[in-house]
Amino acid sequence: MVQRIVFRQRGQRPGESVHHYVTDLWCLASLCKFGNLEEEMIRDQLAEHTTDPKLWEKLFMSLDDLPLSRAVVMALQLESAALLASRLAASDPAPSQSAPLAQTVALTAQLSEPTSPQDNLE
Repeated sequence: MVQRIVFRQRGQRPGESVHHYVTDLWCLASLCKFGNLEEEMIRDQLAEHTTDPKLWEKLFMSLDDLPLSRAVVMALQLESAALLASRLAASDPAPSQSAPLAQTVALTAQLSEPTSPQDNLE
């Protein structure tokens, strides 16, 4: 029961990447013995505790029929778009900032057709 409480209380921290948050949710969920509901619980936790209001809205509009893999792709795409927009708005982004953006875009592309969300997030 304690592990489930810890899982349900785990929210995305300000500035925490979607990849890190979902990976942590997978780790916490593995201790909870959710069985067949594991992916659904992770998806619901992502939707409920994301720090991105746009993602929250999109996930809640389609939550009932949205698989976890698609929810993660959607979250990564929104995160990548927000990062790109903020960098484009800057007058002269530092070269060192382009590496995390490239990694986020590459990760989003890699997850666009996942076979198993858990495999792709490790």
